[in-house]
Amino acid sequence: MRLHIEILHDRENVRKLLREHGWRLDQSGGQPIYSARHPTVRDEAGARWLLNESGLLTSPALRIEFIPVR
Repeated sequence: MRLHIEILHDRENVRKLLREHGWRLDQSGGQPIYSARHPTVRDEAGARWLLNESGLLTSPALRIEFIPVR
């Protein structure tokens, strides 16, 4: 499972929180858009659960697009 994350507000704190929860972030160019993956997440339900635990699933600070790996 891979995510595309666009950080809209509070960029440093959002990146820090994602990393603290085990997400690996790859930045796309100089934009606040990241490709993210987590070593234990296999599907969208797992990604949603982990993001909810970190308080980011419904946060207005970012936009999340779930991309299944085929």
